[in-house]
Amino acid sequence: MKDHGCIVNELEQECSTIDELKKVVFEGRYSIEVSSELYDKVKTAKEMKEIEKRKMEKLIIN
Repeated sequence: MKDHGCIVNELEQECSTIDELKKVVFEGRYSIEVSSELYDKVKTAKEMKEIEKRKMEKLIIN
């Protein structure tokens, strides 16, 4: 499993159809892992959004 995000759902079995996936989820046969970096990544994303918003406002004003 490659970890690219902050929240990862891991199924107890491999699923190859929607019906298999639904069954595993409805039976609760999965785990959810939350990265310890979640808070920092969300904080950074908010800061970047604010910076981009200010840049756009300057472009519109000028």
